[in-house]
Amino acid sequence: MKGRQDSHIFTLTAIAITAMQLGLIFSHAAWRDETQAVMVACASPNLRALFTALHFEGHPSLWYLGLRGLCTVAAPTLALKIAQAGIALGVAALILKRSPFSEPMRLVVSLGYFLLFEYGVIARSYSLGALIFLAFIAARRQAWRGLLLFCLANISVHFLLLASACWALVVSEERRIDLKTSVALALGVFVSALSFWPVSAAHPALSQGSNLAQNLGEALMWLSTVAAPVRFDIAGWGQHLPDGFAILLGALILPLGALAFRGSLRWMTLWLLLGSAILLLSAFVYVSYPRHVGVLALWLIGLNWARLEDEGVAPDLVSRAWLGVLAASGAWMAMLALVQPFSASEAIAKWVRTRPALAQLPICVYPGWHAPDLTARLGKPVCDLKTSRMMWFEPWDRPPQPLEDQATTANLLRRARLVLARPFLIYADADNQTLEQSGARRLATFPAKLQGGPMAIFLSPALKQGSGVISAKGQIERPPQRPHS
Repeated sequence: MKGRQDSHIFTLTAIAITAMQLGLIFSHAAWRDETQAVMVACASPNLRALFTALHFEGHPSLWYLGLRGLCTVAAPTLALKIAQAGIALGVAALILKRSPFSEPMRLVVSLGYFLLFEYGVIARSYSLGALIFLAFIAARRQAWRGLLLFCLANISVHFLLLASACWALVVSEERRIDLKTSVALALGVFVSALSFWPVSAAHPALSQGSNLAQNLGEALMWLSTVAAPVRFDIAGWGQHLPDGFAILLGALILPLGALAFRGSLRWMTLWLLLGSAILLLSAFVYVSYPRHVGVLALWLIGLNWARLEDEGVAPDLVSRAWLGVLAASGAWMAMLALVQPFSASEAIAKWVRTRPALAQLPICVYPGWHAPDLTARLGKPVCDLKTSRMMWFEPWDRPPQPLEDQATTANLLRRARLVLARPFLIYADADNQTLEQSGARRLATFPAKLQGGPMAIFLSPALKQGSGVISAKGQIERPPQRPHS
């Protein structure tokens, strides 16, 4: 009787967690990382243009191709929610029905911050990577495991490293190198690199500095989020512990993982191989944040899963405590997300749509990376105030520049007024003072949400003289002048 009652409690709790996650997904206000990807996928005129854009994005193609397919039947932001809901249900099925953990541990794992929120609500390629990884762990003895490794390598650079670690796991289990699996992984790595390898004209938003010690410190601070992804305050999303504590915890992540698998050189080696690769990548090549280093949290789950199946060894105290902290972090983040929006962009787009006179005006963004916040929701391109180009998403083909001083901003506004020859809106950070100093009028300010700072909508009047439009290529085109009679 008690066993049946416990089973009912497990089932009801699992349903409640899944329902909460689906509710978070469909109430989630996507931010520019999510909308940038869906607009690259949906606004590219053809597949050739899509693959060209990926060389500036720095991501392989799998996620974008999936979104492009969904955009044929749904609007961009709805396509994101549909994709994420399907992924969340797949992850829940694998953890709650397929994993070998005890029922309480399955609930703890499913509540973990990365599976519940970072990869469970925010719709990015990493979410698809989490699903493929768990599917691989569950099917790692099946003949089609190579296909999963191929797909995993086409998620991101960090998931490419995770795919390589999965290959090493199979080799350690079977004590041989399987040719088909190895070829599938190698082919996946080749296709991935072919699709995302940066071109010389690419200028990412973030890049490593020249100070190696500072880079290592930053890498350790963000590595700490594998164990402490939230600060249990209302500061919002994407925060790590205070710098000193974060560096200390980040330096302990690899030893703590090794401690979790103490007594087995094989499992310790597998943990340290991926952990070291992620740390080196973060410190010297690729600026990494929780969404990147979170692959180590997945690896902790995967190794414990495989060890329990292979050797009958359940997660030890260190692993259980680690996963418990992640579950508490996931519950805290879910609570915050239920009481306030993740991004202000949904409210801003609604504010524009509900004012017909303003909705008909051209919209400029400043700087350009804010573009997909609006294009994904308003269904029209916007003008980058700094380049005078019409765009659906940020192309990352120019070096990121700081916001200009008042004189330069005044010149940018003057050029836009001359080109557009009508009033236009400007979507920018709310603390931008140079726009108002240059003649733009603030219409509305939107407070900061879980992600990002406060945003604002400004109105710039038109110049009486001059006329012109911005062409599809971003060039100024003036209409022919009528001769005087």
